[in-house]
Amino acid sequence: MRRINAPIIGAGFVFGLVLQLNWAQEFLVNQGLFFCIGKYWPRMLLCGLASAFVFMLAGLLSGQKHRKDVSRILTSFYLCGAYLLFYPTDLLLGILIVASLVLSFIYEKYVRPIFGKQNKQLWKNLSYVYGSIFLFLLVKELLIIVNHQHLSFIYLHYTKIFLAPVILLIIPVLWPKVTKIYALVVFLAYFVFSAITNVHLITYSADMPHSAYYAIWETNQSEATDYVQQYLNFPIISIHLAILIVGIFLITRIKQIKPDRSLSVSEKIICLVLFFVVGFYSNSYSENLPYKFVTNLFQYKKELNKFQSEIEFRKNNPIQNKPTIVCDDNIDEQTIVLV
Repeated sequence: MRRINAPIIGAGFVFGLVLQLNWAQEFLVNQGLFFCIGKYWPRMLLCGLASAFVFMLAGLLSGQKHRKDVSRILTSFYLCGAYLLFYPTDLLLGILIVASLVLSFIYEKYVRPIFGKQNKQLWKNLSYVYGSIFLFLLVKELLIIVNHQHLSFIYLHYTKIFLAPVILLIIPVLWPKVTKIYALVVFLAYFVFSAITNVHLITYSADMPHSAYYAIWETNQSEATDYVQQYLNFPIISIHLAILIVGIFLITRIKQIKPDRSLSVSEKIICLVLFFVVGFYSNSYSENLPYKFVTNLFQYKKELNKFQSEIEFRKNNPIQNKPTIVCDDNIDEQTIVLV
């Protein structure tokens, strides 16, 4: 008598659950994961059990010759659980189903060696890099929760925070030798941007709006010094001192990888594609603090240049040379402002 394969049953249950989450995708986005499960749990449970039963039968009825291949194909549907990491759509579900099938064919030759014992130190180093970046996002989120005194029930908010550092792991994968230096540089950059964000959260009990970023670019050195002297206090110093200690501890744990233990070209390509897909398809890269500062800087420069060009246009074009203002007869009242 054949033994029941528990991993196959688990993959079937996950697939059935994801099918129902996709069915309730609108409620899932608007109300959150826990409320969605709380409302539709009987339907999700039945579909999960039914899917698990179908997967179990497929595994039991497969012949001796193809049993291993069938088992690999069925267990690859665990990948569908990644549905919760992205914005839920029918297209996403289709992509994950196709990706699961593709994974089942390339897993043994290309994917499994990536996570082999020979790459154990590489993944340890990546976890330390990830931890040193996620630390800043965690502190920021805790400050938001403390100041607002509530949790966000929109699960996508937290998945984006967890996935945000993934895009920054590409460099350590491609060039493992520079992992420690890279981690230190990223940590210091994050520390500067995080300090500004955290000071604003602690001082004003709110996340930084666009106007706060614009104020930074317009602040001179004297004003910045006065601001630091006025608002620098013990909570701010203690929080960033703790961040510094934990970050240095994680970075010092990174060890040099031997050349013969680095990933092959094909393995690096797989990791590169995975990190890019996770980072950009989930839009999690936008949660990184340096990205917010840089994008707001470019937006500020764009608006400043537009403002300056408008000033120059008005200097060179007196009011009498402006085209006449044509009022719309269909609108009862209009307000026209001339600058």
